[in-house]
Amino acid sequence: MNPAWKTLAFSLLCLSLACKTVNTPPEPVRPSPAEVTPTPAPDSGPKPEPLSSQAGLAGLPATLPFHLEVSESSKSLPKGVQSFAFATSGGKWLFVGGRTNGFHLTATSMRTFPVAYANTQLLVFDPVSGRSWSRDLPAAYLSRLSATNTESHQDGDTLYVVGGYGSNCGKDTASCYGTYPNLTALKVKDVIDAVVAGNDAKLASSIVSIEDTRFQVAGGVLRKVGDYFYLVMGQNYSRIYSAGVSGAYTEQVRRFKLGFDGQTLTVSDYQAFGDPKGAQGTESQFHRRDLNVTEAITPSGNPGLNVWGGVFTADDGGWSHPIYIEPRGSEAPTLTVDANFEQKTNYYECANLLMYDATTGSMYTTLFGGISNYYYTQTGELVPGGTTNSLPFTNIISTLGRASNGTREYIQPMNQGLPALIGANAELVLAPGLPLVQGSHAIVDYTKLTGNRVLVGYIVGGIRATAWQASGTNPTYPLEKLYEVYVVRP
Repeated sequence: MNPAWKTLAFSLLCLSLACKTVNTPPEPVRPSPAEVTPTPAPDSGPKPEPLSSQAGLAGLPATLPFHLEVSESSKSLPKGVQSFAFATSGGKWLFVGGRTNGFHLTATSMRTFPVAYANTQLLVFDPVSGRSWSRDLPAAYLSRLSATNTESHQDGDTLYVVGGYGSNCGKDTASCYGTYPNLTALKVKDVIDAVVAGNDAKLASSIVSIEDTRFQVAGGVLRKVGDYFYLVMGQNYSRIYSAGVSGAYTEQVRRFKLGFDGQTLTVSDYQAFGDPKGAQGTESQFHRRDLNVTEAITPSGNPGLNVWGGVFTADDGGWSHPIYIEPRGSEAPTLTVDANFEQKTNYYECANLLMYDATTGSMYTTLFGGISNYYYTQTGELVPGGTTNSLPFTNIISTLGRASNGTREYIQPMNQGLPALIGANAELVLAPGLPLVQGSHAIVDYTKLTGNRVLVGYIVGGIRATAWQASGTNPTYPLEKLYEVYVVRP
């Protein structure tokens, strides 16, 4: 493999883990978005295949019936954070873990995840008043809940947090780093109330955690469909990050039920499903991490999950074929790799909006920024990345539509992208009062939206880049500003 590609690939290896090239540097001065002009990407690589080849799919219109607009909000978080676990209750937002620095290159002898930038506080934010509160994590849960790249899902009033990566000794000692084998449940309302009130005793009693190596995963995704939770792909990195050394990818979809009565946390009906083709390593479509896994209504009208993108392939790229997960009750789910479709943009875990149009049976998944394969040149051409611009940060907004006869990618024009290179490891928080598809956690019922320009949510946290490729002269930062997201229709 070309040495330049190896360095580039490993630099991206830690994107969602926000690698830093020094141990405890001073906090950088953060320019406002208006002061940052992203460095243009070079024009390189072959021209793209015509997107018109995707036309003619039943149920999906030739032109998307809406587009997304994103604008900077007047509100900000008290500090930037990325790669966090997230929950809401009573109109307030709860942030758990993650990193308080941005992404930097990792091919150095210095520590790449200094504990100085682990988020060791629980943060509560009120988006209406703009007020915020924070509290140190209880000592018993400090390491596992300040981890980065955890998998998390809010089910009712419980936030479940799985695995994650970090130092378990509070120091940058090499032997302390690894992936946590923990499953933790937080009673969301009680945790938020305790943080606001400054009640440390109540805070500690609102968290329950168990150790189980089946949850020793970082960089995967946790979702719930019906009675079952799904822990989708990811890896177990068992040492301090080093250039050229990969973790053990799970290459699995792990399904189970969770029981939590406020005191006791149990796991039952656990099963793990690998690649149906039996392939392993970078030959397997299941060899993915740092991906988007989103709730979906399948073409058959049933709830399911869609797997989009993720890294790394054998040539250190991103995965372009989606995987569809369709539950079948207590039977094994159907796992299908869509070899007939190739995703071009927004490969990396990023903020996403889910909408379902029951009148056409179309499921729309919109991805905001992150990193991509294809990118826009200065002249507006959409071209694939190459050796000089591999998997760049992007401001592209794309929508993946899926209906009965296939999947289609709608890529918004260059002048309709994000206002900055944001979205990686961010969260899209839905606006209150939106109509959701019955039984779903996050799918907006598109047929019940009213108005031509509808506020649907906010892009929160994540990484903000200042150039397509991060470097010492092109720094990145954790995002503090909120960005408003609107669905716009004719």
